This record gives sequence, C-alpha cells and structure tokens, in this order.
Amino acid sequence: MAIFIIVPIGFVFRMAFSQVTKAGLIKGFAGFDNFSKVLGSSKFTMVLKNTVVWTVLVVVLSTVLGFILALILAVAVLSFLSCVAGAVCVVACVGLSLLAILCLLAGQTVGCIAMFVLAFLVSPFGLPALGGWLVERLYGVKYAAMDFMAS
Repeated sequence: MAIFIIVPIGFVFRMAFSQVTKAGLIKGFAGFDNFSKVLGSSKFTMVLKNTVVWTVLVVVLSTVLGFILALILAVAVLSFLSCVAGAVCVVACVGLSLLAILCLLAGQTVGCIAMFVLAFLVSPFGLPALGGWLVERLYGVKYAAMDFMAS
C-alpha cells in the first residue's frame, strides 16, 4: 500500500520544493519559490476557476444523470418482473388455494388460514396489485423527471 500511496506523495512533495528541469530532472532545493511563482502567475486564477467549475459540473451532472438512469432502469426491471410475476403468481395462487382446501378437509384450520392468506398475497389482488401500483408511481416519477429535463 505504501508503494501506491505514500511513495507518490513523497515524490510530489520532493518535486514541489525542488528546482525541476523541463526534462523532469531535479537540480536542487527551491524552497517556497515554486509556490510564489505559481500563486503570482496571472493564469492561476483562471486555472483555479476552471478547476472549480469543472469539478462542480462533473459532480452535479454525474449525480443527476446517474439518478435518472437508475430510475429508468428500475422502472424497466419492475415492468418486466411484474409481467413475469403475474403468470407465476396465478399458478402459485391456484396451488396454494388447493392446498388450503386440502388442509380444511383434513381439519387443519390454522394451516388452512395461512394457506388462504398466502394465496391472497400471490393472487392478482395481493402483492402483484401492490407491485403494479408501485410501477405506476415510478412511471409518474420517470415522466416528471423527463419533463423537468426537457424544460
């Protein structure tokens, strides 16, 4: 770890306080002359301003675009999963309902109630309905974000 972190930092400090040729060779100790030369330069304020503007723009744009892309991907994945889950849930609902009826015939009322509750949760009126509601809300957020970006 020291090779990749501490050693380069040491080289930077060494070069900052040294006289360096254009070829990158160190000639001797310069003290704070390099810093006074850079801070006294007319280009320093322009470079500092460009650096701050670039940093702010990159951070803001990457955060906003990353959020929008994540939202679009989440909507696409949830839409696909809700389509696939609908078919799986219908089969599971029928299976759990049949098991609940068998438990009822066997006199297992607690198991019967649990199976009917699970059958309702996987029926088109249970969790898939909740998922559809969530997807609709995410579509609303997606289109609101797209309208905001377009305006």
